[in-house]
Amino acid sequence: MMSIMIVVLALEMLVVYFLLSNDKARNEAMIIDNQQKASGYNTVTAQANEFRANLAISKYILDKQAPYSSLILAIAQALPSEAVIDGLAITPATFGVPTTLIVQTNTSETAIRVKTQLQDVMFNNKHIFSDVSFESISAPGASAGGTSYRATYRVTYSKDMLLQ
Repeated sequence: MMSIMIVVLALEMLVVYFLLSNDKARNEAMIIDNQQKASGYNTVTAQANEFRANLAISKYILDKQAPYSSLILAIAQALPSEAVIDGLAITPATFGVPTTLIVQTNTSETAIRVKTQLQDVMFNNKHIFSDVSFESISAPGASAGGTSYRATYRVTYSKDMLLQ
């Protein structure tokens, strides 16, 4: 009886061993198949990670960039109607360093008034220019727009505008 019991137990253990071996082989094949499928997604994952990094860089740049069009509009609105901007440069390199602003006016008094108004022009409760001074004023004659004076100003854009 004891030997029959040992044989039955041995057979049961052998059956369990074959079942577990079969499951192990099937699971290993499934792991290999999943790894092959996952390797196909690695390029997509790498592209997604690169895209996320580029978005983060773009957001940082856009958050730190000055609102150029708003600054130009604020400057234009501050000028008298008789003044026409002829040359204006706004780049990240122009903030904090003197640059040239050219305005054409119909009188020398308007050119003086432009200087005063440029000193007072503000955007978001901050002065756009930290320094405004005359560089030159000349009367080259009447142009098509009816202006007869060309005023060149030395202006320094405030670095505070970069922090908008």
